[in-house]
Amino acid sequence: MIWSSKVRIRPLRLASVRHTALMAVRFGVMAATEQECAEALALLCATLGARVVQQPAQLAGERWIARAVPTPAAPVREDRGREG
Repeated sequence: MIWSSKVRIRPLRLASVRHTALMAVRFGVMAATEQECAEALALLCATLGARVVQQPAQLAGERWIARAVPTPAAPVREDRGREG
């Protein structure tokens, strides 16, 4: 479990989360500064095993947003790694 200064974040079981075109799972970060947004995005990706799809971008006013998606689980080999 990750603790930040304000919120408790529980890691997700990403192996069961599928990223598809029809129903995409996305994680978003909003912050007051670009640096704060980038740091929170890096923490989110490291904690949840996600990958960045949008670097920090400034919204109207003084807000910044960034997005990430779950990294797909590695495919399961049918032969379970056996040779021959």
